[in-house]
Amino acid sequence: MQDKNVMEKIRSSAGFLLIDKNRKFILQHRDEKIKRFPGYWAFFGGKMEARETPEKCVRREAKEELGIKLEDLKFIKSYKSKQREEEQFIFIVSLKIPLEKLKKQQKEGQDLGLFSYREIKKIKIPSFEKSILKNLFRKNLIA
Repeated sequence: MQDKNVMEKIRSSAGFLLIDKNRKFILQHRDEKIKRFPGYWAFFGGKMEARETPEKCVRREAKEELGIKLEDLKFIKSYKSKQREEEQFIFIVSLKIPLEKLKKQQKEGQDLGLFSYREIKKIKIPSFEKSILKNLFRKNLIA
């Protein structure tokens, strides 16, 4: 078992990717006035609260950010950042509602966008998340 002080230093977060039937992703265009990655396109999700499981975190964040209840939640993998003490748990969810309806329900960020993997390579996205996507596609973890 890890030392409690070491565990407290590791920042845990959980994120989810909404994917449509054509294997395109919906990403959040983050606000310009936030501390981490302002103006970037990014996964949905956030920091896990005390004693919160990754799945509970993702479900809470989906409600807070998009006003939706997640169904068919599929855990893919956890990733550890080499640059900072962070572990991110990644889930994938099939998109069940139209993008325009989702945009109307959006509660965080300045916009939502639908992107193919090729398009994601060209947009402003955190390098950690870009490497996660690359890994997911390379290992065929995305159905």
